Amino acid sequence: MTVTQPTIWVLKSFRAGDNAQALALAQRVGGTIFEKQMSFTGAGALPNITTGVSIRTLTMEAGALLQPPWPDLVIATGRRTAPAAVWIKQQSGGVTKIVQLGRPRLPLTLFDLVVTTPQYGLPPGPNVLQLPLPFVPARRAASTAIQDQWLHLPSPRIAAVIGGQKFPLRLGPAELSGFGAAVERLAHSLKAGVILLDSPRSPQGGLSMVASQVLQPKWQPVAETSSAYGAALAGADVFCVTSDSVSMVAEMVDTGRPVYIYQLPQSPWMPHWSADSGIAAWLARRGLLSPPRDTAGLMKGLIESGLTGDLATRRAPFAQMQLAAQYDAAVLKVRSLLRR
Repeated sequence: MTVTQPTIWVLKSFRAGDNAQALALAQRVGGTIFEKQMSFTGAGALPNITTGVSIRTLTMEAGALLQPPWPDLVIATGRRTAPAAVWIKQQSGGVTKIVQLGRPRLPLTLFDLVVTTPQYGLPPGPNVLQLPLPFVPARRAASTAIQDQWLHLPSPRIAAVIGGQKFPLRLGPAELSGFGAAVERLAHSLKAGVILLDSPRSPQGGLSMVASQVLQPKWQPVAETSSAYGAALAGADVFCVTSDSVSMVAEMVDTGRPVYIYQLPQSPWMPHWSADSGIAAWLARRGLLSPPRDTAGLMKGLIESGLTGDLATRRAPFAQMQLAAQYDAAVLKVRSLLRR
């Protein structure tokens, strides 16, 4: 039997980007979706392998949200929600299917499907699906009022967006100025106008530092507004973005328009290894070891494969990523789990 209208619980954490990915997948699978906001006690900071499969790391309020009737499917993201997801499956007698996004840091065999991306370095397996980039939410209708504000800019129009400081990548004054100068060089070569935007994680005053380097006609919001980013995704012809945000790169690539990544420097103290094979893969499959997140490696791979451009050198993208097809394949795999 196939569950045509499954009941789906999305376990939300404190990371907006993680929540957006889980909801995007749930919406693509289709069904009745319930969002369950998880909150955690201090024990939530402990490694999953020490706390085990339970809801002991949840606050009383969050634990009270997890009551029968149990759903057909649980979708969750990241480490902290993983124990609760597996606990729900156990309480349902194995009927509930669980899909974990990212890296769960528990034995991978506990999950019906783990959907991951290259920066996590997880080992391959029959229940591990690696996508080139994470799921992105469906684009909402863009604000025409905001788009009208940059109609005076010459075309093509570049949307240049800065992210935020995220270890081990560095985004300080030097990097902000370098990003602005690189955007200016690209805009000058294309005779383009520039839409300048920041994000909630961006350093204070960062957008002004970038703007000071851009001589081409430009626009930036006079007040902080998230709708400007959505309008830019819908209306810009070219995108430039700092390499700290995988989610923003995914959203830009999903438009099918050219994306240029500005690679940020990485701390020399950050180790580089993955769990593709050998003893590291054996340990990772058992939840005993997790490779360090390699965002820089993911971005470098996108640039080298030509799926995105390199803003520093102005090398343009030369390959097309079939991101929609990758998403569709993942959704079909999730739907197949709902066949009893």
